[in-house]
Amino acid sequence: MSQSMKYTLKILSLFLMGISQVYAGPDYKVEMIIFAQTDDQAFFSEHWPLQDGLKGAAATDKPEKKSGEFRLLSTADFTLSQASKLLEKSPRYEVLSHIAWQQPGLTEKKALSMAISGGKDYRSSYPERMESRWEVNDQGDIIEVPGPRTLNELDGSVKLVLGRYLHIYTDLIFRKPVIVERLDEETQELTETQTLFDIPIQAHRRMRSRELHYIDHPLAGILIEVTPLEGDKEPS
Repeated sequence: MSQSMKYTLKILSLFLMGISQVYAGPDYKVEMIIFAQTDDQAFFSEHWPLQDGLKGAAATDKPEKKSGEFRLLSTADFTLSQASKLLEKSPRYEVLSHIAWQQPGLTEKKALSMAISGGKDYRSSYPERMESRWEVNDQGDIIEVPGPRTLNELDGSVKLVLGRYLHIYTDLIFRKPVIVERLDEETQELTETQTLFDIPIQAHRRMRSRELHYIDHPLAGILIEVTPLEGDKEPS
């Protein structure tokens, strides 16, 4: 074999290797319904870390940039519309987001997050939460951290990972206005203040495609279905 032919085969091999690393599997349609309980007593039935809930969620400040392979789908492509209607009709639940998108099956190293938001917009009700803040970085310098771009009832991201099985990771924040009691150290009087409490919805679920899965949470629930697109072959 000539040197030029060996060089050509080497370049072709590297090119094909690069394609396999970027595109690790078939395209999938991901459909998700995220809903909250309307019962206020559900919040008080659990113990929530006070400081974590009041300091806000930095994870939602910088949503991850998606590749061009991610595409939002219209309501005409929804298959869980009936389930969403049933939840909306019930006084016990509030649908925060019903979303569907198309994406490639990516390995853990290549997987990207889909930004999710929904529910009420709290920016005008809690303008102090939109302000920038000052923090000390790892080098000991005082830096200004910009305020968040959104302050919705639901904010965060969801990531689909393709391995031997499909894996769904949720990194969401559910926000709820609550009354917080504070003790004045000088007067020893209790004062009540309404504040916006941040509640994490972080979960990892191994799942099979074409099956409806449910992720439970004390204050919310998630229905999710992942379907390989027609014509694509799933990994064996």
